[in-house]
Amino acid sequence: MINKLSNFLNKQRLNQLEHYRHPGFFKVTLTNENGKKVPYTLVVTRQHQQLLLPQQKADGLTGPLYFRSYSSYFKRYNSLTELPLGARQFVKAYLQTFAEQINPKLTPASLTLGVVTDTHDKADANYTYYGSNGQQHIEELNLLDQTGILDFKGHLGDAIDGSDPGNISQAHLGKIVATLNQDKTPFFMAKGNHDENDKYDEKFFHNHPSFQANTYGNLVYKKLLSQPQIKQLSYQTGLSYFDKGQVRVIVLNTSDVPYLITANGLKKYDVKLTLAIRQQQIAELITVLQQSEGKQIVVLGHANLLKADGSEGLQFNGHAVHELLVAFNRHLKGRLCPKSTN
Repeated sequence: MINKLSNFLNKQRLNQLEHYRHPGFFKVTLTNENGKKVPYTLVVTRQHQQLLLPQQKADGLTGPLYFRSYSSYFKRYNSLTELPLGARQFVKAYLQTFAEQINPKLTPASLTLGVVTDTHDKADANYTYYGSNGQQHIEELNLLDQTGILDFKGHLGDAIDGSDPGNISQAHLGKIVATLNQDKTPFFMAKGNHDENDKYDEKFFHNHPSFQANTYGNLVYKKLLSQPQIKQLSYQTGLSYFDKGQVRVIVLNTSDVPYLITANGLKKYDVKLTLAIRQQQIAELITVLQQSEGKQIVVLGHANLLKADGSEGLQFNGHAVHELLVAFNRHLKGRLCPKSTN
C-alpha cells in the first residue's frame, strides 16, 4: 500500500510520522508528487492509530484521508490505507427532504433531470473547489436518483480536471461513468474542455499526448450510447438526444475538436483552450431539429454559445449555432451559410 500512496505522500515525511504515538492532534505538512506542500491534521488515538485529515479550503473536509493502525507485534505502524470519500449524510438528508417536497408537484408529463457539472475530479489534493471531492458529488447525485424522482441524470462536462497523468485520469473518468451507470435511471454526458487531459500535457508533455484519439470515446460514449434511451446520429460528433413525451433534450459537444498530431508529437489543438462545434455536428443538429416538429426543445452543453455581451462564447461556430436555434424557434426556413470553413 505504501507504493500505491507514494505518488502523494513523501516517504521521508512518513518516517517522521512514526514518532507521533502520543494521543492528540498535530499539524503536519506532506509533500505530493508535484512538490506542493499539503497541510494535514494528524490525529493519534489512545490505541496509537493514526488518521490524516486534509486541511482544505473548500467543502469542509475533502481530499484523500489516510488511516493506519499500530502493530504491537512488530512495534511499528502498519501501511497507510486511503479511506474513500462516500456521500455525506447531511447531503443525503437534504436531498431526501427536497424529493419529498418536489414529488407531489410532478405529473406523468413532467421531465425531471438531475444534473452536475464541472466536478474536476482528480487524484491530487483539493486547493480550491476542485479535487478528489468530484467523485463524491457524483455519488451524491445517485442519492437523488434513489429517491425515485428522476427521469434522467447527467454530467455537463469537465468530469475530470485533466491535470493527472493519463492512466490516473482515465481511471477517474471511467469510475465517474461507472457510477453514473450504476442505477436503472439512464444518464447523459456532455464533453468538457478538461476531459481530454490536455491540462496535464501542457505542463508535462512526454513526446505524446496522455489521451489518445479514442480514449474519451472508449471510456464515455461506449456506455453512454449503449443505453436505448440515448440516441445519436453518429459516434463521431458527441451530439446526443433523448425524449420524454413532447420534450426533447439535445446535448451538444462544445469541445468538438479534431485530434491532429504535429511533426513534433504535439496536438495541433489544445482541447482545454479550444471550444468548438464543427460542421458535421451542426448538420446533425439540423437533422434532429427537422425531426422535432411539435416538440419542446431543451439544449444542454458544457460551454456557452455566446458570452453575456453577445460575443462569441466558442472559438468556432458558437454564434452560428445560436442563430440556428433562433431560426428554429421562429419557424424560419433557409440555409446556414458559413462565413469561413472550419
